[in-house]
Amino acid sequence: MQPLGCKRVVQDRILNHVNSSVAAIYDRHRYDKEARTWLQKWATHMDALTGGFHIGRARRMGAPWWIGAAISSRAVCSPP
Repeated sequence: MQPLGCKRVVQDRILNHVNSSVAAIYDRHRYDKEARTWLQKWATHMDALTGGFHIGRARRMGAPWWIGAAISSRAVCSPP
């Protein structure tokens, strides 16, 4: 996500990394909105790399069972 311009603090939030520095103690913002935005940008980037190929099409083409266990990038940031 760094090559796309995502800030390190948002990347850490997405990956659930814990920062115990003094700055992190005072920074109580959860970055949920930013994380959702960047996860959608990442999903769009991955769709561009794969040509929009998605799991439903792979299953219909006879892909192995474990392909269906993966999460489609289109569903990453769907609202709850």
